[in-house]
Amino acid sequence: MKALNSPVELGMRTLVLLNEIFPESLDIGHLIFCDHALLHSAELGGPASIHPKLPAAPGELGIKRRLVESGLRVMIRAGLVEMVVSGEGIEYKATDQAASFVDVLEAEYLLKLKERAQWVAMEFAPLSAAQLRDRMSSFFTRWSEEFFDVDMPTGFDEGML
Repeated sequence: MKALNSPVELGMRTLVLLNEIFPESLDIGHLIFCDHALLHSAELGGPASIHPKLPAAPGELGIKRRLVESGLRVMIRAGLVEMVVSGEGIEYKATDQAASFVDVLEAEYLLKLKERAQWVAMEFAPLSAAQLRDRMSSFFTRWSEEFFDVDMPTGFDEGML
């Protein structure tokens, strides 16, 4: 069984976030970035990260859409998330039943997710699409600088890149 990034895990993370911003809704782009922020919060100026810092962590964003969509489908089938059509397009929000479900979850990992979701809800959920793009852009710029700021082996010719 795939423990990390399974549809159930992604669905739970998305549910915890959507429950935190209830009754507001988010589009898939916001959810993808917010999921990353839940796990790697320290890299974005927030509380300690739940997952360890990885050199390619921002690269996860490129493959996360399909995973987040799978997680949303699980939560929609469970009646905990609903799809809504707004003037902005398709968005997702927690249902009225979500809070009572999330409130009974007591696993340490989920308690950490709930704490990070409070921070993400204040820091990223209210941003417009343009503001979110700006935040993502600064995040990727910082990541690419870190990625390329490594000591090259002796005799390495940068022209090889």
